[in-house]
Amino acid sequence: MLCNQCAEYLPDDAKFCLKCGQAVGSVKVEAIPVTKPFVVHKEKLPPARNNSTIAILVILLLLLLGGWWIATSTQPFALRTREIASGTHTEAITEKTITVNSHSFSSYKFSVPAGAVNVTVGGQFASRDGAENEVQVYVLSDEAFVTWRNGFAISPYFDSGKVAQGSIHADLPIGEGTYYLVFNNNFSVKAAKTVQADVSLRYNTWWPDWIFHLKDKLWGA
Repeated sequence: MLCNQCAEYLPDDAKFCLKCGQAVGSVKVEAIPVTKPFVVHKEKLPPARNNSTIAILVILLLLLLGGWWIATSTQPFALRTREIASGTHTEAITEKTITVNSHSFSSYKFSVPAGAVNVTVGGQFASRDGAENEVQVYVLSDEAFVTWRNGFAISPYFDSGKVAQGSIHADLPIGEGTYYLVFNNNFSVKAAKTVQADVSLRYNTWWPDWIFHLKDKLWGA
């Protein structure tokens, strides 16, 4: 306890202050509670992404962009790369035997997909039946076919002239398109022609068609 006069610490059973002699009562010193210090809890932050992971993602993104450019660009380097990496696709255009009536023609429509390169139409044909057995073979674009059918002049990809037999070779533009192979007998007054023909479409393609359709949707190309 404390002395009421001089605040000297005294034994609990003391009657007088040992320092100043003042009579004292029973005043006890109470311990002051000690409070815990206020601690600020910091929010745990996620660990920083590893630099090597970021580098890998950047490299993958660059590879994807590079592959996309090669697959869709018309630049010589991209075309050459597609040619090296692609496989050859071949499909038959004609039947083996074709009958072409007089004052008429027979046509075969075929399509080239998006992304196709080294597009060619090639084959052989031979006409028979009668002395005047010539036919005229064209390879035409979709627009040129409509123009020719309406009787106007055209610029065909291939024109055999009036011949009894011959070879067909037409180089077509890269990329998507619709074309016609035509066996013309409009110039014959009476005779129908029987033509033996074996003609195929060949091209190289790298990526599937949906890649190019997706490109067209994204960029409106």
